[in-house]
Amino acid sequence: KLLTCGDCLSAMTPSYSLNKSKIRFYYYRCSRSGQAGIKFQKPCSLKQISFKSMTTRFVTAISEFTTSTYVLHIESKIAQHNREIEHEKAILQAQIQTLERKQAQFKEHQNKFLDSLILGNFSAKERHRINTKLEELDLELKQVNTQLQHQAFLMIQKESDRLSFTQIKQAFIALQDLDHTASASFKTGLNESIKKVIVYKTRLTFSFNFLPWELDFDG
Repeated sequence: KLLTCGDCLSAMTPSYSLNKSKIRFYYYRCSRSGQAGIKFQKPCSLKQISFKSMTTRFVTAISEFTTSTYVLHIESKIAQHNREIEHEKAILQAQIQTLERKQAQFKEHQNKFLDSLILGNFSAKERHRINTKLEELDLELKQVNTQLQHQAFLMIQKESDRLSFTQIKQAFIALQDLDHTASASFKTGLNESIKKVIVYKTRLTFSFNFLPWELDFDG
């Protein structure tokens, strides 16, 4: 379900009606408006939009998103997004380095206590005290290792959040090249690139699979 009604936020689904000549008229209908016998406090004002009109708006929107002015706007947003990612990665890297220093210190202390147990001549009480300290160090070391693994995972996640302007341009070009006269392949192509489109009377709001923010098209 790609389309969402901008008036009531219900899904918009394909439907059709027959004219006097028994010719099908295809349109997208707000699922809320199609619930017969149910009264809502605020009736949906959008109700339905013709398939032809929706296709035209889609094609026009994609064309606008690939104009030089809009491309520059998207490129600027991508650059800012990637700068923020790099800043967050730098913070994570500093945290990882702090944890690695802790890890090295714990291992050093651990080895000293182990060496002392091997080489030293301690009483049973003293050996018990050293073993207790080793258990504490082992626990602290496990906690640091867990934190390091988590930070490493976050670092990988941040790296995957980086955006490639080249790939995004290619995605828009692929959308632009879709044949809107072939309804099945056109719909498949849209679903591969677009998560959701909120439909208003004079505006479309696109959520793309390859962008972390929405794009608006007035029209």
